Amino acid sequence: MFWLYYCESVSALPDEVSESIKRLFEGLNYIGPAYNLLTQFLIMLPADVLRLYQIYPNIIEKKDEMMRLLGLEFTRDGKVDVKSYEFGEYLRGSFLSVFRLLSDCESRASILRMMGVSEEEFKEYDPLRAWLEVSMDYTKEVMPSALKLLNIIVETLLDKDSIYLESDEWRKNVEGFENVDICLRFLYENVLLLPPFTSGHIKRNECPLTLNIYSDLRDKLKG
Repeated sequence: MFWLYYCESVSALPDEVSESIKRLFEGLNYIGPAYNLLTQFLIMLPADVLRLYQIYPNIIEKKDEMMRLLGLEFTRDGKVDVKSYEFGEYLRGSFLSVFRLLSDCESRASILRMMGVSEEEFKEYDPLRAWLEVSMDYTKEVMPSALKLLNIIVETLLDKDSIYLESDEWRKNVEGFENVDICLRFLYENVLLLPPFTSGHIKRNECPLTLNIYSDLRDKLKG
């Protein structure tokens, strides 16, 4: 009976797979950091306790319960982070991995092919796009200078694969720009730049706004 069902269903399998992947990303978007307070909180870790209290007072006030649920801990340098092998670490890592996949041109194209959708169709449930919009709006309100620095980073990475932060070229690009280090840290904290694999470098696939599909969001950097 099972074999008969399998034979009858095999021709429909590709559509079922595409629909399953589509539903997966719809779900990821729904529980992603643009719309869910807990996943938003997690992708910003590690972070200073004071900063977290200012942004997420309700979570910090329930710190005992959150520490048990998510596996949070206080580090020696006064930050909140997630412990290894705890639920919070897996959840944070999952969304950062999704963001990395969607920031890589080849991986992104493969995902959309498997779903059978175009970039235009994917816009409505793209968890990375949703987060970029939320985070950019927040940054514009709290630290607009960070968006100006992000614009310099994006413009540079459109022409090259990576930026070496100790290079003369980079220093020339940000000459006269105040608080570069503070703005850069803010961009990482708010995941407008993905955590770097190589210290002192920013690679193109760690800067989602370099993707052409997000060119409409890039325009906001110049406003």
